[in-house]
Amino acid sequence: MSELEAAQLGHVQFEQAGIVLALAQSQVSITITQIIYSNTLLAGYLVAAYLVGANLSRMHVSILNSFFAVTYVQIAHQVIENTFAAREMTLAYLELSNVAAALPITMSLEYIGFGIITFTAVLVAALYFMWSIRHPKTE
Repeated sequence: MSELEAAQLGHVQFEQAGIVLALAQSQVSITITQIIYSNTLLAGYLVAAYLVGANLSRMHVSILNSFFAVTYVQIAHQVIENTFAAREMTLAYLELSNVAAALPITMSLEYIGFGIITFTAVLVAALYFMWSIRHPKTE
């Protein structure tokens, strides 16, 4: 391989690394947007539970809880999936660019596992909040 071919191959690899990095950054942006959606959904659910939860029929509560749980789980799944995608793209970027850098902590498997645990805990806590509004403790 001549020096010109090697230089062209290096340029192509550099361009590919830039594209992969741009894709990874867009995945991170999408993930942040989805986390904002999940927080908005959660806030709306908690406000609705607090304001009208005690006055809703069992059917209304079942529909509201089902809608909330399904939508929240779907958003959580998308957040985790996009985080994994961003992680893989970042690993590909590091490989293509020959950069000896560590993977960001937010893309480690432990951090992703913590995200799964956090989404699960928030879902259970929100549903418990609705239950506690519907079944207040009598003193």
